[in-house]
Amino acid sequence: MGGGAYTMADTTALDDTTRQTTKTLFDPSDITLDINEIIGDAGQTALKNAWADVTDNPYNFEVRFSQGDKRRIKAKVVSHEYMVGGATSIRMIKAKLEPTTDATYVAAP
Repeated sequence: MGGGAYTMADTTALDDTTRQTTKTLFDPSDITLDINEIIGDAGQTALKNAWADVTDNPYNFEVRFSQGDKRRIKAKVVSHEYMVGGATSIRMIKAKLEPTTDATYVAAP
């Protein structure tokens, strides 16, 4: 998280001897989350509700990592799927977020 790409525009003038480009719009890349499902978890319920919301509004998210750091981002939930493996597998959720802003990094305490 926190990556992305700029769209490049060709700004070459007729009198230029080499091609000229400039950065235009920034596109923060989509974020795919693989989550161990915990029945009744408030955050996972909020994620599912954001996915089910048809108003196309972005939501504020805070993704926490096992190392203690976290990312804050405003995004739309564009997919929410359950993944089921074999008899020894944990049921997982795969969700895809489409950011509307770049992620803010918060270091572990």
